[in-house]
Amino acid sequence: MSLACSTNLRGSQTEAMHWMLKVFFAGLMAWSFGAGETLHLTLREAVRVSLEKNPDLQKQAFDVLSSEQDVNTAALRPNPQLNVNGDILALGLHNDPPGPPLQPGNKQYGASLSYPIETGGKRGERIESAKEQQAVSRGGLKEAQREMASTVANAWLDVLEAQLTLELNQKAKALLDSTVTVNQVRLRNQVITPTELSRSIVAARQYSIDVNEAQLQVAQAGRTLALLLGMGDSDQVEIDTQDTLDWSSDVIDSAVAQVENRSDLSLARAALEASKANYDLQQSLAQPDIDVSADFTEQQSVPFYGLSLNIGLPLFDRNQGEINKARIEEQQSEFALEEQKKVVGVEVRSALEEYRVHKNSRELAWLNLQDSEKILQTVEYSYRSGNTTILDFMDAQRTWYDAQQSYNDALLAFERSGAKVMCSLGLSP
Repeated sequence: MSLACSTNLRGSQTEAMHWMLKVFFAGLMAWSFGAGETLHLTLREAVRVSLEKNPDLQKQAFDVLSSEQDVNTAALRPNPQLNVNGDILALGLHNDPPGPPLQPGNKQYGASLSYPIETGGKRGERIESAKEQQAVSRGGLKEAQREMASTVANAWLDVLEAQLTLELNQKAKALLDSTVTVNQVRLRNQVITPTELSRSIVAARQYSIDVNEAQLQVAQAGRTLALLLGMGDSDQVEIDTQDTLDWSSDVIDSAVAQVENRSDLSLARAALEASKANYDLQQSLAQPDIDVSADFTEQQSVPFYGLSLNIGLPLFDRNQGEINKARIEEQQSEFALEEQKKVVGVEVRSALEEYRVHKNSRELAWLNLQDSEKILQTVEYSYRSGNTTILDFMDAQRTWYDAQQSYNDALLAFERSGAKVMCSLGLSP
C-alpha cells in the first residue's frame, strides 16, 4: 500500500511539474507575441509604410512577377514533333516464297521529324505583346499605390479627427467638472440656486457621454489604419501630428508641370500600347505556318527518304474576328486615354482650389478660436466671482466649443485637401 501511494504521489508531482512548465512557456509566448508593436507615424510615414506592407499591394505585386513569366513564355519556340510508325503483313504476300510469315519483306516502318516554322513575325509580335502587358501590370501597381496613398492618408486623418474630437470633449468635460465642483461649494454657501448646479451637472454628464463615444471612434479608426498598414491585431498605431501636408508653391508648380506622368495616365498609355501590340499580333496570326518534315520509310526492305511541307490555306479562317476585335479595343483605349486626361485636369484644378480655400479658412478659424478662448476665460472668471449668470457662462462655453469644433473641421479640411493635392498631382509622400 505504501509503495502504491508513493508511486501515485511521484506521478502527481511529475504531472504538476509538466503543467507548470506548460503554463510558464505559454505565458512566455504570450508575453513575446501578444505584446504587439506600437508605431508613431506621421501622415507621410504612414503612407510610405503602406506602400511597402499593405497586403493588397503585396498581392498585386505578384501580378507583375507573373507578367514577367508571360514574356518568357512568349519567347519560347515551338517543339519539333517526332512520328514513328510500323506495319507488318502477318500472313505474308501471295507470291512470297515458303517460309515464316514474319519475314523482313512483309515489314514496313518509318519515322518523320517535323518542325513548325512560324511566319508573319508571330514570335516577335507575341513577345512585344507580352512586354506591353507587363507594362500594363506595372502601371496598374503604380496606380494602385497612388490610390492606396489616398486611402491611407484619409484613414490617418480619420484617426486625427477622432482624436481631436476626443480632446475637445475632454477639455469641455474638464471645464464643466471644475464648474460642478465650484458650484457644489457655492451651493453650500448659498451663493447659487440648486438649478444652477443641476445645469452644470447635466452639461458635464453630456460631455462624459461624448468622451466615451469619441474614445470608441479613436479605437476603431486606429484599427482600420493598422489594417491598411499590414499590421497584426495586437499592433497599435499612434499618429504624430508634427508633419502636415502643407505644400509649398514651388512643389505644386513643379508637380503641375509633370502631371502628364501621373500613374493613371501612364497606365492608360500602357493599355493603348498593349492594344496596338495585340492588333499587330492578331494580324500576324492570320498568316499560315509551315510544317517542315524530314521522312524516312523502309518498305519491304527498300529504304525511302523524303522532305515534305505542310501549309494551311487561309481560305475561310483568316483570324478576321480577332483582328477586328483588337482594332476596336485599340480605339477604345485611345478614347479612354483622352477621357482620363480630362478627368485628371478637372481633379487637379479642383484639388488646388480646395487647398487654397481651406488653407485660408484654417487661418480664419484659428483667429476665431483665439478670440473665443479669451472670451471664455473672461466670462468664467466673472461667473465664479459672481458677477454674471450661468447662462452667460454656458453661452461663452458653447461659443468656445463651436469655435474649437470649427477650427478642427477647418484643420481637417485643409489636411484632406493637402492629401488630395498629393494624390491628384502624384506627389511623393
